[in-house]
Amino acid sequence: MNIAYTLGRVFLSVLFIVSGVQKLLSVAGTAKMLADKQIPIPDEIVSYLGGIPKYEALAYLVGALETI
Repeated sequence: MNIAYTLGRVFLSVLFIVSGVQKLLSVAGTAKMLADKQIPIPDEIVSYLGGIPKYEALAYLVGALETI
C-alpha cells in the first residue's frame, strides 16, 4: 500500500506540472478560454499589468501556479 500511495503522489504531481507547462506554452489559447468563460477580473488591476491584456496575464498566472 505504501508504494501505491507514493506512486499516486508522484503521478498527481506530474499531471499538474504537465498541465501547467502546456498552459504556459499556449498562453493565447488559455487566455481565450478564460475570456470565453467570462472570468471576472477587476479593471483596477489593468494599470499594474504593464500593457499586458488582463486575460493573458491571468493565463500566465494560472500556468505558473499549476507548474509550481
